[in-house]
Amino acid sequence: MGYPHNHRPKNWVPAFAGMSGKIMSSGSLYERGVRAAHRGYKLTLSPVFGQSCRFLPTCSDYGRDALIQHGLRKGGWLTVRRLCRCHPFGGSGYDPVPPVETETP
Repeated sequence: MGYPHNHRPKNWVPAFAGMSGKIMSSGSLYERGVRAAHRGYKLTLSPVFGQSCRFLPTCSDYGRDALIQHGLRKGGWLTVRRLCRCHPFGGSGYDPVPPVETETP
């Protein structure tokens, strides 16, 4: 029969949110901000530049993952390094984000 207007399921997200409920409800505020900025880039600027990335994952996906996994400082540095390598005379191919280093006692 549906939900009354004052009772919604726990995972309900407004339709105008622009993302699936799973993405909107998981992760820290920082992670959601990075994902939202990445999605905004993909919808607005990426079509202007075209499919010109020589690497997999694409540079924008790499940047998103690096920022989420390594944080702003190291993830930002990894992203800048990757963008500097993405040019016609640079490399190409599969180049994943390096795993987070864990300290061993």
